Amino acid sequence: MARGAVVQGGVAIEIIDAASDYDPNYNGPGVAFVPDLYAQIGDLWNGSVWTYLQEPSSVTALQFRLALNLAGLRTSVEAYIASAPQDVKDWWNYATTFSADNPMLLAGAAAIGQTPAAVAALLRTAAQL
Repeated sequence: MARGAVVQGGVAIEIIDAASDYDPNYNGPGVAFVPDLYAQIGDLWNGSVWTYLQEPSSVTALQFRLALNLAGLRTSVEAYIASAPQDVKDWWNYATTFSADNPMLLAGAAAIGQTPAAVAALLRTAAQL
């Protein structure tokens, strides 16, 4: 499967999972399929670079954990937390909100191989839960 966005006029208008034999270079009348793991409806494509919508300023701890479950990342996060210093454990256990500009969140994401774009996508998902 190839996840991507259908782009029209430089704006993602639909997110799809295309069959593996789908031509990722398809361009129809005013529409193009652009492979991308993180694009969401409304994000901007200039022909070579995505501009993602601003992620929510913060989400609740429950929303964040539910989004981790959906993304299949909860086990990796829990393993990272178990081996982290006490201040990280306290943050994880007692924070009531999570935001993309939190240094502990960004460090934890990097430790499990996630990019800032992946964090932004996770927060956008979380905000909808």
